[in-house]
Amino acid sequence: MEEGFDIFYAIRAILLVTSPVMLFVGIFILVAAVDKYNKLEDMLGKEIGGIKKRIIPQLETNVYTLHGWMLKRKVIIALICIICSLVIFVSLRQ
Repeated sequence: MEEGFDIFYAIRAILLVTSPVMLFVGIFILVAAVDKYNKLEDMLGKEIGGIKKRIIPQLETNVYTLHGWMLKRKVIIALICIICSLVIFVSLRQ
């Protein structure tokens, strides 16, 4: 049997590393309020000193349809993130 690169092992490792990140993102979405999110977006869109460069551009500048849809359903999205991360971690940790 040849020793080589196993793509499935690499995918498993990536999913195991990202599952705690997905858990924390789901918890953050569940706990964070919409007004705090808007303050964060405004803070990240400010100019630095006299430089006309933004720290991070607004998430959506022209179309707010997906943005509004996700804000209305933030609890469902957060629960999906948490459940997916737990399923991935439990199923792939063996």
